[in-house]
Amino acid sequence: MRQVTSRRPKTACTALLVLGLMGCNSGPTASTDPTGAGGDPGTPPVAQEPVPAPEVLGPLMGGIRTGEPWGTTMVPLIEGYVEEEFSFGGLARGHGDAADTESAYRTRMTVRRPVDPDDFNGTVVLDWNNVTLQFDIESTWAAANDVLMGRGFIYVGVSAQKQGVDGAPTSLYFWDPVRYADLMHPGDDYSFDIFSQAAQAVFDPIVMPAEIRDRIERVVATGSSQSAGRLTTYINEVHERDRMFDGYMPQISGSVLDTRKDLVPILWINSQDEAAGIVEAPADEPLFRYWEVAGPPHTTNAGEQYYTSMAIYANSNGVHGRYDPEVAGQYGELDPQGSCNRNRYPVRYVWSSGIVALHKWLVSGQAPGSVPPLARDEAGDLTFDEHGNALGGFRLPIVDVPIGAYFAGQLPVGTSLTHCTPGGLVPLVGTSQTFDPARMMGLYESHDDYLAQLEAVIPEAVDSGRLLPEHAEDLLRRARGSDITNPVPRVPPPPPAGGDPV
Repeated sequence: MRQVTSRRPKTACTALLVLGLMGCNSGPTASTDPTGAGGDPGTPPVAQEPVPAPEVLGPLMGGIRTGEPWGTTMVPLIEGYVEEEFSFGGLARGHGDAADTESAYRTRMTVRRPVDPDDFNGTVVLDWNNVTLQFDIESTWAAANDVLMGRGFIYVGVSAQKQGVDGAPTSLYFWDPVRYADLMHPGDDYSFDIFSQAAQAVFDPIVMPAEIRDRIERVVATGSSQSAGRLTTYINEVHERDRMFDGYMPQISGSVLDTRKDLVPILWINSQDEAAGIVEAPADEPLFRYWEVAGPPHTTNAGEQYYTSMAIYANSNGVHGRYDPEVAGQYGELDPQGSCNRNRYPVRYVWSSGIVALHKWLVSGQAPGSVPPLARDEAGDLTFDEHGNALGGFRLPIVDVPIGAYFAGQLPVGTSLTHCTPGGLVPLVGTSQTFDPARMMGLYESHDDYLAQLEAVIPEAVDSGRLLPEHAEDLLRRARGSDITNPVPRVPPPPPAGGDPV
């Protein structure tokens, strides 16, 4: 098996990034901290060990199911993009309880990329697939596919954990034992090195045509929820050894990140749900930014719709499972007034802004501006406005010019919107409650008045990088297609489980 020290030479990029200089867009950074901003300046750098380059096979074809990868995209690829699946394997180095051991493995990655090298922006997003539901989920693709394709990223979803490969009845091997006959995973203590080797596999000529491969300038890692927890461990304990990634974007995780190890830019995004469990938000550092977002729960309605469609499509062999991004993308504008529903917060806007911000950070060396954390009282509890929306934090225009309240993680105090609890029966998914006609008309004289107020705050959100221009257009299109002056009778909340209506 071929051994390599790294995929490309190291540079002094860290110093340039910290100083905010332009033009820093090359490879992984050195392990020293020239600014003294993080870590103990007297600590010697960790010696880098070679990351094994795995054997790559593919593209994978056929099987007894759909003839497509598990988790094939539920949104059409734009013209000029392709989806391909590869297996890769070899010997993975153990971590934690398996330290100083090696074990054979073979897993897979799904690659979505431009065909034309001129359409590629130079950044590969390597996503640690989530396996909490006992099957592989590409969270970052589900949330940000339009921007990933629209702005020329390469997306790679990596099956890094055993539960998604062969550790559950719904895993890849058992879903299609023909297509995935060779897959085997020794356990999650080996997942960290598997993820590093996935970054090596991106540069394999089987995976990337030469004209694409030669234009790869940056590889960043993402992961959400459980995957973000493992990505945090990777940053804390593996990054300094392997240095395979130029930046990281963990999403929705309460894990503890050692920001002193920020040898490359890190953007950490948390929803209101995770923030409710954090008494004090971590402070920004020269190479660390933290976004606490007002409104979303751990899993939004749009995410649930995507994952459900994906599972139905896969297990009906492609017969059922249609996903409609137009329906899933609602922010509550079409819900009946006064109704309580699954949380409609458009978290795709936030995660997409994060990917673009991290990309720009690496290209230019200019870090995103700091965002204040969600507001907390002296006890560390979140605080809310009169409508029940959280104060402070990363804010989209739909929170500052609201048509309802987004509940997640903590029941707001001081609002009359109390029948729609933060999580309902499933705390992780949160809830949304649209305003009743009286409250709505107390805020906006007409639909045109609502649009005018919304349009007034959007430019600042775009200028600050919180909302991408293409999503500003999407938000306005959806707002214009609604009619807040058309009152709909209030939908009562469902009766308590197992009891009569109250």
